[in-house]
Amino acid sequence: MQQNGTIYDIIEIDNDTIKVLLNKRDFGKPYLSAVTYWGYWKKKALEQGIGIKDKIKTNVVIKSREYNGKYYDQQQGRQIYIVSKAKYKVDKSTGELFD
Repeated sequence: MQQNGTIYDIIEIDNDTIKVLLNKRDFGKPYLSAVTYWGYWKKKALEQGIGIKDKIKTNVVIKSREYNGKYYDQQQGRQIYIVSKAKYKVDKSTGELFD
């Protein structure tokens, strides 16, 4: 399955795993979708220089797991392509924009 959207945030969970939050729209209403990259695909994503506000397209595999009687879905990224880079960079700590 393919997902595309604008990167809202990149969260490093540990040395092998990152979670990329995508800002998406469905029927005009915004929502966030999380894609997890680990191992080889995390390395490839960071080598491409992904950043906040970049538009990306990614292939995902959806895994479902049971926890306390409920099933939760997790999207694991398998590939990542940068469609367009952001026009500016964002400092995550202060929210300042740079050219």
